Amino acid sequence: MMRIRHLLRNFFSSFLFAVYIEGESALPFLVPGKRYLASRYVRMRPGNFIVFRNPLFQKEIFVKKITAIEGGRYKVDSAVSWGSSSTHFGTIPKHLVLGKIIWNCLREMQENIVKALDEIRPFIAQHAGDVEFVKFENNVVYVKMLGTCGHCPLSQITLKMGIEELLKQRVEGVERVEAV
Repeated sequence: MMRIRHLLRNFFSSFLFAVYIEGESALPFLVPGKRYLASRYVRMRPGNFIVFRNPLFQKEIFVKKITAIEGGRYKVDSAVSWGSSSTHFGTIPKHLVLGKIIWNCLREMQENIVKALDEIRPFIAQHAGDVEFVKFENNVVYVKMLGTCGHCPLSQITLKMGIEELLKQRVEGVERVEAV
């Protein structure tokens, strides 16, 4: 059993790696202080976030969004200053690219949460109430109950039996919903 785990770990680590985001260069798409999954063997396209090395300081890793691909180089959304000429300013050669971010679950989950809340909103509006998405953190969705729902003693039932159940069904990873 230990050998199988070791083989699986080696297999996945050869294709996948974790990226810890520091700084604010990739906001609002990638959140500083969070880990994202990246892959070495995935086709790059404009709009993808690539992970690459600084050629002047190999231990320094950057994450930038691709805006275009031209002649073996990736143009990124903000300038990088190590280009050998003005024609290469703001481009990354393919040999410096370590991989691309393949799992940006936070953004995708937030979008799915908002879509699910939009589905239940008409039912809450029948009672002159509303619900507003606040944040998603540690598998918990935080919402604000508005209108008459903000003061209604039955809002906890709406929250747990309606909103929480819907979000658990529609959005993988949601464990519970809390009102703020």
